[in-house]
Amino acid sequence: MPDFLNDLDRIPRLFGLSLIESLTIAALVHFLVGIAATIVAVRKGRDWRWWLPIGLIGGTLALVMALRSD
Repeated sequence: MPDFLNDLDRIPRLFGLSLIESLTIAALVHFLVGIAATIVAVRKGRDWRWWLPIGLIGGTLALVMALRSD
C-alpha cells in the first residue's frame, strides 16, 4: 500500500467510521443542502433547471444565495 494511504488510515475516525464512509456522509449532506437551496429558489419563483446544478455544486453557498435573493 502506498505511504499516503497508510497516512490517511492513521487519521482519527469520526464515530469510528472509515474515511470513505465519512466522505460519503459529507457528500450526501452537501447534496441535500443543495436540493434545499433549489426548493427555496423555486418557491421564490426561480427556474429549477438553473438552480438544481447550482445547488448540487454549491451546497451551503447556494442555500445562502437562494435565501438572500428577492
